[in-house]
Amino acid sequence: MEKTPEEIYSFDKDDQRPIIQDYKPKYLDQGGEHVVYESVTHPNSVLKVEAHMLTFILKWNARRDIPVDSITDELQKEMDIYLERERQRFLELKDSYGSEHVANLRKYFMKVPINEAILDELT
Repeated sequence: MEKTPEEIYSFDKDDQRPIIQDYKPKYLDQGGEHVVYESVTHPNSVLKVEAHMLTFILKWNARRDIPVDSITDELQKEMDIYLERERQRFLELKDSYGSEHVANLRKYFMKVPINEAILDELT
């Protein structure tokens, strides 16, 4: 039987990983490029995981025969370049359209927990 997106992208309440305990992400939906969670412990915040970036990292590590959850110095440099490009892109959008017309957004590169179902879905 095929799993629903909620079954794939949800985390066990008993998961003891710090990021799960801190944010208590609750799956909301997926759309386009993102898997979206609300944070039970951080009201008025939405956590968006870029599925294509997660897939990129999984494949990057697989090609180098390193654990899927590793962040090497080389990968960190690539992610820093990506984040800077994104920062510049949003500054240009704000300059062009005004900050009142561009969503307030913060992007971070951080380890996110991956359960077996997510790994199966993305690989």
